[in-house]
Formats: sequence, structure tokens, C-alpha cells
Amino acid sequence: MDPETKVLQDQVADLTSKLEAAGKDGKFTQEDMDRVVKERLGREQTKYTDYDDLKKFKDDHAVNEDAQKQKDLEAKNNYEELKKGWLEKENNFNKALEEKDGAFKSLKIDNALGAEVASQNAYPEAKEVLKTLVTLSDDGTPQMKGKDQVGNEVAITLTEGVKKFLEDRPHLVKASPGSGGGTPPAGGGGGAGGAGAGSADELSDLNTQYMQAVNQRNAKLAGELKAKIQGYFTQKNISRTV
Repeated sequence: MDPETKVLQDQVADLTSKLEAAGKDGKFTQEDMDRVVKERLGREQTKYTDYDDLKKFKDDHAVNEDAQKQKDLEAKNNYEELKKGWLEKENNFNKALEEKDGAFKSLKIDNALGAEVASQNAYPEAKEVLKTLVTLSDDGTPQMKGKDQVGNEVAITLTEGVKKFLEDRPHLVKASPGSGGGTPPAGGGGGAGGAGAGSADELSDLNTQYMQAVNQRNAKLAGELKAKIQGYFTQKNISRTV
């Protein structure tokens, strides 16, 4: 038996007891029945007295929930925009840092190589060619690639690398007082290969032109310039072969 049926039976029994006590025969009149039904309806209505409040609460909650969702969405969009802007700034910063780091390394290599080339009495052109062969070690020391006794590639010092490079390219080394040179012929007469006046400036120009021809793979021009450089050495009485 469900609770509501039991309550209704209890009410009927109670009402019957009251009627019997009043001297009636226990039968319900229409008035009695109307009153019981009215009381029953009244109790049922009290169950839903807060329906409007509950409905309003639910509607307000739905509105608030939608508003919060909108705020969360806007906050997420703002976050994505901020994140995008931050990542862009970070990328720009890293790029600038890499450029500055590259410039610093290039300057360090340039200074170290320039000093080494000068100490080995080579023309400045040698430095420009050597630049591409020099790297920095993990501790920032300039170094070059070389070969060990069995032919394996190893890192060698800048001094060793420049020395080996110039041994293979003697035309890039300046004439020194102790190299067996002499005084150029009076009037700057042309030497073998058409070296012209035989001045140091001219040799520097010839070296520059020769390296350009080599880089451009212009074998004919490189051969002509090589002959001129050899002529300079001959004119200077320098025992050196290009």
C-alpha cells in the first residue's frame, strides 16, 4: 500500500469515528465527501506551492550558466590571442638573439683569423677564403678542419690550419726581407708573365683577381693570373712556385 492511500484511509477512518461519536450511523453525506476531497486537494496543492520559485530558480540558473559559458569562451579567446602574441614575441626575440649570436661568432672568427693571417705574413685575401673553413669549438675557440695520420677528419688549431692552407697556396704569402728577394729592376720593367712594376699592391690585386677566377671556375683567367703572380716572384728573385 502506498503512503498516500494509507493517509486517505486514516482520514476516512478518523472522519467515521467522529460521525459515530456525533450520533450518526457512520454514512457519509455529500457535504462530508466534499470536505474530505477539499482537504485532500489542499494537501496536494501545498506540495507545489514553491513550484514558481523553483522554476524561476532553474531559469535564472540556466541564464547564469549561459552567461558563464560566454565569459569562459571569451576568456579562452583572449588567452589564445595573448598566447599567439607571446609566441610571436618569443620567436622574434629568439631570431634576434640568433642573429646577434651569429654576428658575435662571425666577428670573433674574423678577428682571430685576421690576426693569424697577419702573423703568418699572408695577404688579406687569404682571410676571406679561410672564413668559410673556420668554426668555433664548444668553448668558443676558433678551429679548422684537418686530417690525422690515417686520414680521419679532426679539428686542428687555427695556427695549424692557416699554415697548411698557405703551404698549398704560397702566392698568398707576402714577400719578406729574408725570402731571397731583391730590388725590382729600375723603371719597373715587366718580369716573366707580364708582372709589371712588381709592387706589393699589384700582387695583392693579382691575388684578389686570381681567387675570384678560381671561385668562378674560370680556368683560363686563373692560369693567366697565376703566370703573372709567378712573374712577380721571379722579378723579386723569390724562390716560390705558385
